[in-house]
Amino acid sequence: MHELFHDLACSVSKDECFSSGEAFCSLPENICHLSVVLPDSKSVVLTKVQRHLQSLMVVKRSASEYPGSFVPLLKILGLNDLLMKCRFLRALNLSCTTIRELPSSIMKMKHLQFLALNNTKIQSLPAEIGQLQTLQTLELKYCCCLIELPESTMNLTKLRHLDVQKEPGNVHVSMPHGIGQLTDLQTLTVFNTGDDLSHCSIGDLKNLSGLRGHVHITGLQNITASDDAKEANLVGKQFLGALTLEWCWSSQDMEDDSDKEIANQVLHNLQPNTNLQELSIRNYSGNLFPNWIQDSSLSMLVSITIDDCQDCNEIPHLGDLPFLKYLLIHKMYAVESFGQRSNPLTTEGKHAPIFPSLEILNLWEMYSLQFWNGTNNGDFPRLSHLCISRCPKLTNLPPLISLLYLSFHCGDQLPAYSELPSLKSLKIESFQKLKSVRFCPEMPMDKYTVKYLLKKTTTDDGWNWRKYSEKDLLGSKYKRCNQKQSTGCVARKIVEPNNDDPNTWLVTYLYEHNHKQEARPCDKPSPSDLHVQLASGNT
Repeated sequence: MHELFHDLACSVSKDECFSSGEAFCSLPENICHLSVVLPDSKSVVLTKVQRHLQSLMVVKRSASEYPGSFVPLLKILGLNDLLMKCRFLRALNLSCTTIRELPSSIMKMKHLQFLALNNTKIQSLPAEIGQLQTLQTLELKYCCCLIELPESTMNLTKLRHLDVQKEPGNVHVSMPHGIGQLTDLQTLTVFNTGDDLSHCSIGDLKNLSGLRGHVHITGLQNITASDDAKEANLVGKQFLGALTLEWCWSSQDMEDDSDKEIANQVLHNLQPNTNLQELSIRNYSGNLFPNWIQDSSLSMLVSITIDDCQDCNEIPHLGDLPFLKYLLIHKMYAVESFGQRSNPLTTEGKHAPIFPSLEILNLWEMYSLQFWNGTNNGDFPRLSHLCISRCPKLTNLPPLISLLYLSFHCGDQLPAYSELPSLKSLKIESFQKLKSVRFCPEMPMDKYTVKYLLKKTTTDDGWNWRKYSEKDLLGSKYKRCNQKQSTGCVARKIVEPNNDDPNTWLVTYLYEHNHKQEARPCDKPSPSDLHVQLASGNT
């Protein structure tokens, strides 16, 4: 049905709209809307462009049509002449082109409402852009060379959408003082707090009450008076759905404890509205989290990321948030425990399950984390994905009855775990000293095929195997338990080359042994545990 509507739209608009992917594009008369699909060539020549052209859009093909992540940049020959000629343009999209600067003649486009320069090498915008009184959307995504917006940006009083986000690791775009005068703004993907009077301050957010979607506030280390953070009035921005708060600092920047106290108060004063669903706190330079993170006022939160908060030695209590589904905690080096039972802000005697809706939990680079404690039966009732990376001191996991996917990455020994009745996949990577993995009887080994990566220098897994009919197909060796005849054991083992690493085997175990391990001179049997060798589980 959608093809019929497409054909109908093309038929109705054929006299006004024109699309071309050719290197040489000659426009028919009376065309009002032109789209240029990125051709295989690196340049395109536009001829016979009419003065009454209302939209010029460079359209990028789907990413799957390009090798890897490479997207070619298109050079439009004669672009400056085109911009001077077409003064009635309402929409101009020059994304993925070789443009490096806009001509000052852009100010003559009195009707322009949409301007996109995404993924270009543009270095600056002309001051004349402030004369585009009708401009509603300005997109400057992934412009790696763009450093700041001109002071005249504050004159774009009709602007509703401003997007200057960059790839991670690039310098954020500086914004001029007075950006808060754009009270019609609904989209502001990045707000970079300045460090001097010529750039915007956190107070410029005060009157932007219509902001919605995701706002990334960075440069918070530049706030020297914590009371200034109150002026942002984040608590009054009821349409905001996602918020990222980011500091940019190093340990050398913190002169004394007073700097940490300022950061503590800044975060306290940036309390968001109760409708917020996603919260990220990154590179926090303080050492305490405010109460608003863990009290009931933010009950709508679905996702929380706490990243690189190195001076905080406690994780805020988040277990009472009823709708929290995703929790990612990274680089909290001083934290020693996780999963505390009680919230100091709640009344005593309350024993409802903690994290009632949590589905995905990541604990990464927490080098002091030792204990996962304070949990009871019924806690984490929906947790299905758990990833633990670089937590070498963690000693135990609690019972997790709903867990389906468990992965460990980088460590010496695995934490003790039990009661994982729903587990489908276990992945263990980069444990160089690990020689065996013990599975508790409750794990449903009879229901799933489990695969492991085994070092070629290691051949013994504690069980007696023999070749299954001497099969050796395509480099794979099929084995079955040596006690099949005496006990009827159906356990099987398949050893095959690992294409990703020639120094390892891919070992697949099918079904569980129905008997105890046989005693050997060099080791002792383990009657209740299944011993296998190292590494990744898969189903």
